[in-house]
Amino acid sequence: MTEPQALIFDFGGTLDVPGDHWLDRFLRHYAAAGITLTRSQLQPAFDYATSECYRRGPVKEVLELEPLLDLLVRLQFGYLARSAPDLGPWHDLRLARQIAFGFAKQTLAGMHQSRATLEALRKRFGLAVASNFYGNLTTVLAQGGLLELFDVVADSSRVGIFKPDSRLFVYVLSRLSVAFADAAMIGDSLEKDCQPARELGMRTVWLVARPSMPADGTYNQVDRTITHLDELVNLTW
Repeated sequence: MTEPQALIFDFGGTLDVPGDHWLDRFLRHYAAAGITLTRSQLQPAFDYATSECYRRGPVKEVLELEPLLDLLVRLQFGYLARSAPDLGPWHDLRLARQIAFGFAKQTLAGMHQSRATLEALRKRFGLAVASNFYGNLTTVLAQGGLLELFDVVADSSRVGIFKPDSRLFVYVLSRLSVAFADAAMIGDSLEKDCQPARELGMRTVWLVARPSMPADGTYNQVDRTITHLDELVNLTW
């Protein structure tokens, strides 16, 4: 099989800290701030904050990473103050800022590390991003030094289509002028990245730090599994 003409990337968990879901990263930054939660305890607050930002419509396009994360963490704190008041000091917004700052710092460092891989891939492929994001993805990519490497950036809040709706991939490929069979999707989510892309006839690469076989058969939607972004440079298609 020949190489694809274009690679489409998810953002969070793929280009920033590859293979590491934002929820798991939040858990570690909460712990670093002295707040110990289980994944199941933080999940509803994480989902609420994400959905609330989407519901409000695109955030200001020029909003950089740290104020975005400060907004998300404040929303998480507000949810937890209502649903689990005894689990943490949710009134202490200094801790919210600490978590947001630490998360932003880690994200920018991860993006910096991804740049060399993307520069190498750009010599052979068209590159694009298709991400469920908040309206300011181009600003965040520019802040991390990655924006110039992409031919197309599809921010779901700007486009009005959210994965797993495969129309987001259709939108990207139409702007790249690349056929489905000539494109590959790289992401950390089987449900939101790999499955809908595979249904369109795209090739799929699952980026996950600790691969495991899902019980529901969704693993069949993956052509390749990698644990580090730089594996793409020498990947045999």
